[in-house]
Amino acid sequence: MAEYRGFDLLDYFVLIVKWKRFLIIQFLITVIASYLLVYFLLPPQYDSMATIVAVEEQSLNPISSMSKSLGNFPLASLGLGQFSATEKYDLFSTIIMSRTNLEKIIRKFDLMKDYGSESLEKTVKALKNNITLDVTPEMAYEIKVRASSPEKSLEMAKFLLNEVNSSVIDLNVRKSRENREFLEGRYKEISANLVSAEDSLMWYQKRSGLLEAENQIKATIEALTALESEVALKEIELAILEKIYGKDASQTISARISVEEFRKELNMLIKTGKKEGTIVPLSALPQKALQYFRYFRDVEIYQAMLEFIIPLYEQARFEEVKDVPVIQVIDYPSLPEKKSYPPRTIYALIITLFIVFSTSIILISREILSVSENPKVQFIKNELFKVSKNKKG
Repeated sequence: MAEYRGFDLLDYFVLIVKWKRFLIIQFLITVIASYLLVYFLLPPQYDSMATIVAVEEQSLNPISSMSKSLGNFPLASLGLGQFSATEKYDLFSTIIMSRTNLEKIIRKFDLMKDYGSESLEKTVKALKNNITLDVTPEMAYEIKVRASSPEKSLEMAKFLLNEVNSSVIDLNVRKSRENREFLEGRYKEISANLVSAEDSLMWYQKRSGLLEAENQIKATIEALTALESEVALKEIELAILEKIYGKDASQTISARISVEEFRKELNMLIKTGKKEGTIVPLSALPQKALQYFRYFRDVEIYQAMLEFIIPLYEQARFEEVKDVPVIQVIDYPSLPEKKSYPPRTIYALIITLFIVFSTSIILISREILSVSENPKVQFIKNELFKVSKNKKG
């Protein structure tokens, strides 16, 4: 077996120098050809970009003063709260990338023809790839649209800005309308319940004689206390007169009659009260007071509910007719002066380098096969030629 003569690194450089003229000509031809190939096969694309920020909600909000007392009440779920910039930008992205919006853009700008596709589904996917949405570190929202011409990319970017603004306004108005209808129903229901509770309280006041329970209870207790004190004093006076003058003396009889009258008045006050005054019967006072406070509590509850819901209802009515921009444009989309895709020079260089590298590999492999005395290489060479001869035969 012949001794193997190695193929070192210097041999590679020798081979490259040997074929330098061929490789240089191939490089130049390939660069030109690949550039023309990219130029004709990949049409230019242009980017138009807009930068916006969400408008801070500055509305005449009648519930702003109530927000502290409401705690964690979910006002945002009613469409009356404040949303963060991130939540607003998520909504913008949802609107832009929605199927309905994408199909609207495709029809308006005839993009199926631009993309060379007869399938709406494929056109939608291609359009999604040509719309880039991003939030900058400064919390601005960028919309970049790629199209086949500068004018079309500009118009598509403008269309998206208008679509975002109008869609968000429409969503807000629709949400406010639903909130207004819901709150209006609750407002009417609470108002009717309040009227019913007030009528029940008025009816009970007339029937029971309790007009102002706290004041009347206080007056009743004070009157009873004063009368009982008077009766006690009269009884002491009667006892003294009986002791001094005897039971049959005129002064004693007069004092006894006075004590009896005071006792009769006290008993009547305890049992029946005074219909013409603010004194109520003591025997019925606990039950009547309890029932009175129940009716009064219902009136207070419905009154508090009405005071709470009126500002929400008025705010919903205000939001329903509010039609103000929800975005503020920082950078309006402009007509692109240069194409953004494809990078023809880079693509041409990549294709050229790949072809030249492949050619170099082929030349080196050929040289190795022709001069190498390695038994393994000789075996591969013989087998390859054998296969080649068999095919010819």
